[in-house]
Amino acid sequence: MLIEPIIFQDQQKYFQIKINAGKQIFQSGGVIRLTSDLEYIVQSATFENESYKVFFNYDENRFNCSCPNWNSIKKYKGVAANCKHINACLESMGLIQ
Repeated sequence: MLIEPIIFQDQQKYFQIKINAGKQIFQSGGVIRLTSDLEYIVQSATFENESYKVFFNYDENRFNCSCPNWNSIKKYKGVAANCKHINACLESMGLIQ
């Protein structure tokens, strides 16, 4: 069985969906900054009473998240490695426009 490659246009749509979901979380007040601009609690967009910790990992030089999706995407770099919770934090810092 052959696996079809992901078309770049489809990737762009997927990234935009994650960016938009992050914006919605931020705009709804779902991002709480903790001790610095590098540590946050972010409300789940899927589960009402659940939240995730987003923090900057100095060893990896990037943000990490405690959400279940993070484990499947952390192997990527850049926008591909950002879950919607990380994107919500980046939105709160004015780094996504």
